Amino acid sequence: MQNFHDSLLGFSGIARRFLSHNTFRNAFAFINLRKEESSYGKAETG
Repeated sequence: MQNFHDSLLGFSGIARRFLSHNTFRNAFAFINLRKEESSYGKAETG
């Protein structure tokens, strides 16, 4: 289990490095925004 945790930390470190670039951060924010919008739409219509 410790091994899994270590690899998870390593992955988050890589992701953080990617997100430090503006392009990636903007894309990530945009994707999150779209997800929220779609979930809002589903909640309203459902």
